[in-house]
Amino acid sequence: MKKFVNIGFFLVIISIIAFFLFRYLFKPAADNKTMRIHSVLGADKNEGNYTKAIKPINFRFPDDAGPHPDFKSEWWYFTGNLSDDAGAEYGYHFTIFRQSISDKKLDSSSDWRTNQVYMAHIAVTDVVNDKFYSFSKMTRGSAGLAGAKIKPFRVWIENWEITGEYNHPILKASTRDFTIDIQLNSLKPIVLNGNRGLSQKSQGIGNASYYYSIPRFKTKGELTIKKRKINVSGESWLDREWSTSSLGKEEVGWDWFSIQLEDSREVMLYKIRKKDGQASTLSSGTYIKAGGASVHLTKSDFTLEVLDYWQSAATSIKYPSKWRIKIPKFQIDLVVTPKINNQEHQLQFIYWEGTAKVVGDNIQGNAYVELVGYK
Repeated sequence: MKKFVNIGFFLVIISIIAFFLFRYLFKPAADNKTMRIHSVLGADKNEGNYTKAIKPINFRFPDDAGPHPDFKSEWWYFTGNLSDDAGAEYGYHFTIFRQSISDKKLDSSSDWRTNQVYMAHIAVTDVVNDKFYSFSKMTRGSAGLAGAKIKPFRVWIENWEITGEYNHPILKASTRDFTIDIQLNSLKPIVLNGNRGLSQKSQGIGNASYYYSIPRFKTKGELTIKKRKINVSGESWLDREWSTSSLGKEEVGWDWFSIQLEDSREVMLYKIRKKDGQASTLSSGTYIKAGGASVHLTKSDFTLEVLDYWQSAATSIKYPSKWRIKIPKFQIDLVVTPKINNQEHQLQFIYWEGTAKVVGDNIQGNAYVELVGYK
């Protein structure tokens, strides 16, 4: 009996420690419901012994598909546009984040001790029914609860997981409203964004990430929405980033676009927003040709015009909700419109991310858009 009491007491202590670690890492906003984006991605004087993204590196695959624990943050970020046999459209978002809460190396044989926290956000958009479902999980990276490894490739948080191979992954997750069980096969080679994969986000040495994408996967599998099983197929996109700091004090958020055109070209753009509402000079993107070759885009290479807005009834936040994107040197002139307006995540962070349609002169396609840092 005494042995069981001691074990129970030990688990209680571990739970209390984990709670305060989460509180320390994710400082709540004024409403005590959400995190500040700067608490995770902002530059910090106390960056200790973390590695920083300072100069281009030689990427190594499959190793760089796995974890980088010497950096403070990283994520595996999948989005996709799917349809069923009748042509009804769906969007999905499946992201797992890793965050270090200490740069100290742990010297312990205990499977419970860790300095890593994992968080995941997943969502499904049911376009024809104008429904959006969004869920999150967060737990410690120990005792098998969450983690990332390359041999065999697996990134997971409880029963939400990415397995298979880095360029042929399998995504599985289950919530009370939906399940995702899909297989992805890459159709395009890896694209290094920024300066050979070094993506500078704000002024200051090391305020950058290592950033690559796989811009098009053939995707098929099954969604279950409210117990309704749906065979789906379509295309997906992967973004991979790792860094120790990205946003400076003047940056408040970003607008990010991944665009897949029907002629096999892709575009990734992001506008980093400053406190005064202007776009940072470090806003940039990547243009990807049908054959897979890519071209880095600077802020001067594209224009991003907001054509409409949508205001959330739940949070009163006003978001852009229609855009015109021009990239003159590649004769690109596109209008991007959300497939449904309400794709707002009300999770640890409040942000908008969802599926969108793309229309241009004699061209069309699909997109995913992420809007972070709006109040």
